[in-house]
Amino acid sequence: MTNQTCKKQVAKDWFFRMKEIQEQIADINRKIGVAPDISRLAIPAGDAKRRLESFVYLNGDQREENIPDRLQGELRTLKNNVAETAEALEKYKKQSHQLIEERDELKKRLDGTFRQTNLELSTNFSADGLKEFVESVVEIWLDSIKTIKDKLSHLEEKRSELKSEVKSFRPKTKNFNEDELLNASIKDLTAELKAEEELKRRQKAAEELFNQAEAAVKAVQKRLEAERKQFADDLTDAVAAYTNAGIFNTAQDLKLLLKKDSLYHEAVSEICRELLKKTGTDAAHVFNFTGGSLPAQTHIISDSVIRGRLESMVDEILKQNRLQTTD
Repeated sequence: MTNQTCKKQVAKDWFFRMKEIQEQIADINRKIGVAPDISRLAIPAGDAKRRLESFVYLNGDQREENIPDRLQGELRTLKNNVAETAEALEKYKKQSHQLIEERDELKKRLDGTFRQTNLELSTNFSADGLKEFVESVVEIWLDSIKTIKDKLSHLEEKRSELKSEVKSFRPKTKNFNEDELLNASIKDLTAELKAEEELKRRQKAAEELFNQAEAAVKAVQKRLEAERKQFADDLTDAVAAYTNAGIFNTAQDLKLLLKKDSLYHEAVSEICRELLKKTGTDAAHVFNFTGGSLPAQTHIISDSVIRGRLESMVDEILKQNRLQTTD
């Protein structure tokens, strides 16, 4: 497998894993969205409990064993209702909790998918690879949108043709003048009426086809907008995924640069200390010229504030994605 093919496969694998998990999360969100609020389900359970307590209070002097035999059936009904509503509430709470746990786990998997893609891409990251990666992800939408646009164009052309045809119909019954009436026959008028009816039928058919074409154009336009929205979302995700890989790739490079700076600083410091010792130069002499016990420029990244910020930023980026770097 060539490197180019490998990169395309990484893009496709990431995309399908991401879409699968996102659809599962969306499905759970739909279930959570249509489920009743827990507080609403708690109302019947609370009402059932209060009815039972009130019944016991009124008929048993606050004790069930004092309730007369003739009311035992009603007592059992109330107690069963309490148990059923409490069980329904507890069952719903459990289902709701399970859905939230499943969604949280899916979000972790989605996050892991992004991190895995970062690991796979960051080793071979380059700005030139962005176009290839993104196109591998969205190529299915490019083909789909082109097909829909072509269909829409043909439908719009057909709609225009039908609209022109509808406007061209001007059916009108022939009115015979005095001279024409002398020679007119029922056959002639029947032929005229038949022609008029046929023209009306054709007009009605053309209007029906136009209405269907109009509805089809609107439906395809709506589908095209939905495809474009999905394309834009996936394009955004693909660019973000590749950009994140670049961030982590750059963070690793900066980590190596900071390590190189640290090693350089140690080497320079050691050399300076040896030479200062050999010449008997003490800190006071150096201090007069450089402000310290060693020559000031011992770091590649000389600004300590920038160096500190870089270290913090790099550590945070790598920590977030658990990328392993060589120490």
